[in-house]
Parts: sequence; C-alpha cells; structure tokens
Amino acid sequence: MTIDFHADNPGRWLFHCHNLYHLDAGMARVVRYVE
Repeated sequence: MTIDFHADNPGRWLFHCHNLYHLDAGMARVVRYVE
C-alpha cells in the first residue's frame, strides 16, 4: 500500500480504517515520520 500525505509533524501516527471489521482484519498501521 502506498499513502501520500503532508508530513509536517514528526512522530508516530496511526493510519486506520473506521470500519471495525476492517480494523480487526488488520487495516491499521503506524506511520513513522522522522525529519
């Protein structure tokens, strides 16, 4: 999966689906942004 976003605040961010079935199936990842 490729995501594109404006990274202007370093840290760890949760990227997830709001559908609970999808969340349980693993559609949640931590995105880490380092300057």
